[in-house]
Amino acid sequence: MRAQYSCSRSRRGPGSRVWRRALLADGVHVGNQCPLGTDVHLGRGTRVGDRVKIQNAVQAFGAAIHDEVLLCPSVLIIEDRARLAPSPPQDYPKLPTTGHRGR
Repeated sequence: MRAQYSCSRSRRGPGSRVWRRALLADGVHVGNQCPLGTDVHLGRGTRVGDRVKIQNAVQAFGAAIHDEVLLCPSVLIIEDRARLAPSPPQDYPKLPTTGHRGR
Protein backbone atom coordinates (compact mmCIF):
# COMPACT_ATOMS: atom_id res chain seq x y z
CA MET A 1 0.00 0.00 0.00
CA ARG A 2 1.74 3.11 -1.21
CA ALA A 3 0.92 6.11 -3.30
CA GLN A 4 2.71 5.33 -6.52
CA TYR A 5 1.39 8.44 -8.28
CA SER A 6 0.88 10.92 -5.45
CA CYS A 7 2.00 14.43 -6.36
CA SER A 8 4.37 16.16 -3.99
CA ARG A 9 1.95 19.05 -3.42
CA SER A 10 -0.91 16.84 -2.20
CA ARG A 11 -1.40 16.23 1.54
CA ARG A 12 -2.52 13.13 3.43
CA GLY A 13 -3.40 13.07 7.10
CA PRO A 14 -2.10 10.54 9.65
CA GLY A 15 -3.48 7.04 9.28
CA SER A 16 -4.60 7.54 5.67
CA ARG A 17 -3.61 4.72 3.33
CA VAL A 18 -3.36 4.82 -0.45
CA TRP A 19 -3.48 1.61 -2.48
CA ARG A 20 -1.75 1.03 -5.81
CA ARG A 21 -2.31 3.11 -8.94
CA ALA A 22 -3.99 5.93 -7.03
CA LEU A 23 -3.43 9.47 -8.29
CA LEU A 24 -3.60 12.47 -5.97
CA ALA A 25 -3.17 15.64 -8.02
CA ASP A 26 -1.56 18.87 -6.84
CA GLY A 27 -3.57 20.66 -4.17
CA VAL A 28 -5.52 17.58 -3.01
CA HIS A 29 -6.01 17.34 0.74
CA VAL A 30 -6.96 14.00 2.33
CA GLY A 31 -7.87 14.00 6.02
CA ASN A 32 -7.02 11.53 8.78
CA GLN A 33 -7.70 7.78 8.69
CA CYS A 34 -8.91 7.61 5.07
CA PRO A 35 -8.36 4.43 3.05
CA LEU A 36 -8.15 5.15 -0.70
CA GLY A 37 -8.67 2.12 -2.95
CA THR A 38 -6.94 0.99 -6.11
CA ASP A 39 -7.23 3.23 -9.20
CA VAL A 40 -8.62 6.21 -7.25
CA HIS A 41 -8.12 9.57 -8.98
CA LEU A 42 -8.53 12.74 -6.93
CA GLY A 43 -8.22 15.79 -9.16
CA ARG A 44 -6.89 19.23 -8.36
CA GLY A 45 -8.75 21.08 -5.63
CA THR A 46 -10.46 18.02 -4.14
CA ARG A 47 -10.80 18.10 -0.35
CA VAL A 48 -11.50 14.93 1.64
CA GLY A 49 -12.43 15.06 5.34
CA ASP A 50 -11.53 12.61 8.12
CA ARG A 51 -12.53 8.93 8.18
CA VAL A 52 -13.75 8.94 4.56
CA LYS A 53 -13.65 5.56 2.81
CA ILE A 54 -12.97 5.87 -0.90
CA GLN A 55 -13.33 2.54 -2.67
CA ASN A 56 -11.77 1.33 -5.94
CA ALA A 57 -11.92 3.38 -9.16
CA VAL A 58 -13.53 6.48 -7.59
CA GLN A 59 -12.83 9.74 -9.43
CA ALA A 60 -13.45 13.12 -7.82
CA PHE A 61 -12.52 16.45 -9.38
CA GLY A 62 -12.75 19.66 -7.34
CA ALA A 63 -15.30 18.31 -4.86
CA ALA A 64 -15.47 18.77 -1.09
CA ILE A 65 -16.12 15.48 0.72
CA HIS A 66 -16.91 15.98 4.41
CA ASP A 67 -16.09 13.67 7.36
CA GLU A 68 -17.30 10.06 7.57
CA VAL A 69 -18.51 9.63 3.98
CA LEU A 70 -18.42 6.38 1.98
CA LEU A 71 -17.77 6.61 -1.77
CA CYS A 72 -18.65 3.27 -3.37
CA PRO A 73 -16.69 1.76 -6.29
CA SER A 74 -16.59 3.66 -9.60
CA VAL A 75 -18.29 6.83 -8.32
CA LEU A 76 -17.57 9.89 -10.47
CA ILE A 77 -17.90 13.37 -8.91
CA ILE A 78 -17.23 16.45 -11.03
CA GLU A 79 -17.28 20.11 -9.95
CA ASP A 80 -18.44 21.98 -13.07
CA ARG A 81 -16.61 25.22 -12.35
CA ALA A 82 -16.47 26.24 -16.00
CA ARG A 83 -20.22 25.63 -16.42
CA LEU A 84 -19.72 23.11 -19.16
CA ALA A 85 -23.31 21.85 -18.95
CA PRO A 86 -24.95 22.29 -22.36
CA SER A 87 -27.04 25.46 -22.60
CA PRO A 88 -27.47 26.23 -18.89
CA PRO A 89 -30.13 28.87 -18.20
CA GLN A 90 -28.87 32.32 -17.20
CA ASP A 91 -30.14 31.88 -13.64
CA TYR A 92 -28.44 28.47 -13.33
CA PRO A 93 -27.25 28.30 -9.70
CA LYS A 94 -23.55 27.61 -9.35
CA LEU A 95 -23.45 25.40 -6.27
CA PRO A 96 -20.39 23.53 -4.99
CA THR A 97 -20.25 19.75 -5.30
CA THR A 98 -20.20 18.49 -1.73
CA GLY A 99 -20.57 15.11 -0.01
CA HIS A 100 -21.95 15.33 3.53
CA ARG A 101 -21.96 12.86 6.40
CA GLY A 102 -25.08 10.68 6.46
CA ARG A 103 -27.56 10.79 9.30
